[in-house]
Amino acid sequence: MNKSILIVGALAFLLFLGCSQETTAPSKNEPNSTNNEMANFSCKTESLLDSSGIKIICGGDSIGVVFNGSNGTKGTDGEDGQDGEDGINGTNGIDGTNGVDGKDGTSCSIIPLESIDAHKLMCGGDSVGILYNGTNGIDGKDGTNGADGKDGVDGTGCTSTEVTSEYLGKTGILVQCGDNEPVYIWNGKDGIDGVDGTNGVDGVDGTDGCTSTAVIEDITGISGVRVQCGDEEPTYVWDGADGADGINGTNGVDGKDGVDGINGTNGIDGKDGLDGTGCTSTAVTDELTGKSGVRVQCGDGEPVYVWNGMDGEDGADGVSCYVQENADLSGFDVYCGGLKVGTLQNGQDGINGVDGTNGTDGKNGVDGTGCTSTAVIDSVTGKSGVRVQCGEDEPTYIWDGADGVTNKVEELSEQCLAIRAIKNDFIPITDIFPCVRSNEKLAFIIRHAARDRDASGSLASLNSEGRSQSLELGERLSATGDFFYMHTHYYRNMETVMLMAQGKGQTIPDSASLYSVIEDEYHLQTQDLLESWFVKDETKVDACKSPQSWGWSAYSKFAYEEENLTACQAAFYDVDDRVQDFIAKYFTYEQMHDMTMAISHDQFVVPFLVSISDRQLDLRFHNHENDFNYWINYLTGVAIIVDPDNQVTIIPVKSLDDAYLRVY
Repeated sequence: MNKSILIVGALAFLLFLGCSQETTAPSKNEPNSTNNEMANFSCKTESLLDSSGIKIICGGDSIGVVFNGSNGTKGTDGEDGQDGEDGINGTNGIDGTNGVDGKDGTSCSIIPLESIDAHKLMCGGDSVGILYNGTNGIDGKDGTNGADGKDGVDGTGCTSTEVTSEYLGKTGILVQCGDNEPVYIWNGKDGIDGVDGTNGVDGVDGTDGCTSTAVIEDITGISGVRVQCGDEEPTYVWDGADGADGINGTNGVDGKDGVDGINGTNGIDGKDGLDGTGCTSTAVTDELTGKSGVRVQCGDGEPVYVWNGMDGEDGADGVSCYVQENADLSGFDVYCGGLKVGTLQNGQDGINGVDGTNGTDGKNGVDGTGCTSTAVIDSVTGKSGVRVQCGEDEPTYIWDGADGVTNKVEELSEQCLAIRAIKNDFIPITDIFPCVRSNEKLAFIIRHAARDRDASGSLASLNSEGRSQSLELGERLSATGDFFYMHTHYYRNMETVMLMAQGKGQTIPDSASLYSVIEDEYHLQTQDLLESWFVKDETKVDACKSPQSWGWSAYSKFAYEEENLTACQAAFYDVDDRVQDFIAKYFTYEQMHDMTMAISHDQFVVPFLVSISDRQLDLRFHNHENDFNYWINYLTGVAIIVDPDNQVTIIPVKSLDDAYLRVY
């Protein structure tokens, strides 16, 4: 498709959207298909106050008004239209590029360390950990002429059981030592064979990782774990033996679990190119109005007419838009700034109208000025664009995608300005994105999804409702681009991240990687998202809370700074200072990602909300004993918008229908 047709098509799509629905600028510029890139030009419509029509606004300026037409009189049945000419066949789609070969998986091996009675685990040539054999407890010393020593306390026995996680779909070993939290050692999964692509090169199979199996020694009866890495000799890690009688001996240290081998990544297959729809454009003149323009015919669809209009004022640079064929709808999806803003469908033949009475003769129309448009390239700057010539007037040039003037602020709608000023209510999280300028960055800090009331430990997971909440939120945000994730070491936070990314269709590592790798291109694990960020002296926190109330009350009481100031000030830092410290550490413009999703906890988010709302939100849990109408719901928190000058806007947000917990 040549350059002039592409530009004319873009103008047609924008005019279609302006007259069919109200649109707002997307929050971010996203990479667009190079085959469908169009000139930057942002338009929207606003209803007139009396609902008599709509106003068309391009680049922040009104360029015209479209009034609702009055009901027409019934016309006579139209004659059958003549058959249209056959459309030109579309060009063949370009073959997909070859898939990139997958990297070989890193193999692991175990090296005996006789000097310390242990084994070193090597993966890809690097040491990733040491497996220590449990040592026997030291014998107690005999008492001097004393009574017989008491029997030694039994060493903490460990048991290992083969388990299968229905949720993760993994098999492995559950290691239980006394009353401690159980530890799970999951077997590495085999790499999935890549799907054959068009002329794609097959990915190399990943090397198998290590497996571990619970075993019991036939002679001694000692239990332990057998670690098998590929074809190498297996290694056994035995449970520590009990100490001898006498004064209580020290229990043997349990051997550490082996790390799963890393699966090899399959090569990505190249995608087949889509068949292009052939389009033709023809210069035409309307015999009735005298207007000139272009008739665009794509395949067998109804032709589209783009009429040359009067010269308008130069518009502000807008976001890039492009169209993508949608075969299911027999039309095209329109994307602006990476967001789908509308659909162009081929219209169906209308039903013949009932005969109507003859209408009154219309007045003669005012003669219009004919305009022509031509694709041009500036010989000096190299910019491409369109030259619009109307009659004998000076020609006007519309250049593709010029850079915005640095000192000109992108205009926002009155609705967006109102949303960005909200302090005393929670805004739905999806309403934030259209109100972020294209040069601004965005971060969210929200509470994790739902858990059971008694699931409070660091290893506790989400319940079924929480898993559904995380997936559904990811699906609702699927058109916004990829997030960089932040979270604590709590499993329910990592589970919220994994399921939200799954709902978005975003690829990130599994929970084992999120737990063991502190920071990479996908995520950052930080304990600064815990309530301890606000705590000065942990031993004095209980003195700040309200009598007969939950420990939660201390985290609302100190933030409002209304009572018991001496006790609360001894336990906590100043809440406003700590909020600003957190933003300065993680969310300055230069260091933050374009979009960040931080999953935190209620006792961190509540003080944050109290501070940024200037105490206008009522989260005074300490004044309402165990009344959860004054505590935040799951997936509730704040949106943080930062511009290039590090001017910060913070808005309370909710992801569920209700921002308050209500029942717990």
